Amino acid sequence: MLHDDDLCDDTRGEPAAVPDMPAAAGPEAGATANSSNASADYDSPWKEALERYFEPFVALLWPALHPRIDWAQPPRFLDKELQQVVRDADSGRRHADKLVEVSTHEHGPRLVLIHVEIEGRGGTAFAARMYRYHYRLRDTYPDAVIETLAVLTRRKRGPEAMVYRDEGLSSTIEFRFAVVNLGGWLDRWTELAATAQHNPFAVVVMAQLLAHHGGAPLGAGRLRGKIGLTRMLYGYGYGRQDVLELYRLIDWMVQLPSEEERRFVAASERLERERTMAFVLTAERVGERKGLEKGEQTGRQTVLRRQLTRRFGPLPQWAEARIAKARSAELLDWADRVLDAATLEDVLSGR
Repeated sequence: MLHDDDLCDDTRGEPAAVPDMPAAAGPEAGATANSSNASADYDSPWKEALERYFEPFVALLWPALHPRIDWAQPPRFLDKELQQVVRDADSGRRHADKLVEVSTHEHGPRLVLIHVEIEGRGGTAFAARMYRYHYRLRDTYPDAVIETLAVLTRRKRGPEAMVYRDEGLSSTIEFRFAVVNLGGWLDRWTELAATAQHNPFAVVVMAQLLAHHGGAPLGAGRLRGKIGLTRMLYGYGYGRQDVLELYRLIDWMVQLPSEEERRFVAASERLERERTMAFVLTAERVGERKGLEKGEQTGRQTVLRRQLTRRFGPLPQWAEARIAKARSAELLDWADRVLDAATLEDVLSGR
């Protein structure tokens, strides 16, 4: 567990094996936290995590599927092909989506594709969108085996599958796909931390849970948890490259207010000195990341303005002011609401 030494000027001792479990307020605790605290965009880190740790991702979240894949044949990521298939799909906020070509022990030379979607809550339009993606993939790859997997990062409980159903007069279409409610791992935190000793994707899941379910006060909870995850990387004996990658993903996902960020950087530098390993991001790289995030924030504001204008017409001054002051997480939440909201007020409300 973490101690006060982790937050003071002189951090000593062995790295904590298990960081404190985030104190969630309920199934949707992360939604409230993200809309009122430090911004957190999980798009790019999730995409990078899936590409680097796809096998550990499947092993952790879909253990029954993992042995069916021939991992001796490296997965191939078909990002351009996926964009071609879904380029005219409905807009909607998704953390990340990937199309992965794999080999299996049972299908021989037949093309096998896994479509992975990382989504926040999985609203009413989510299952319909997944079905549209599936049939577009089927049109493009008529002879392929196509598997659809979804991870809902902000949901703690729910069914292990979602269903899209469309009934005609005498015909019915039903599409069922597997779902992981990531927040459910909060109740299995000790197991997750133990798994992280040999499965690096467990570290990614811990970072995501910490970001969404950090408890209150969120700044302190995130700070302690982020330091704990960083110390854990050293204690678990990961190689240098994995430590670098996982540290960067943690730093990207678990964002902090400026004062807590300063304390985290100081604690990271102390960890570097303790271990005499230059694994951690330097201050220059942290600064570079923040510059990129500022550019991404501006881009999100521009996209949201275009979506709202197309849906509701020219934006009034109060809406422009809210968008200009909004944090990243608020912009992402509002983008989620554009398709389903009846009015502009519904989109930009705090509800």
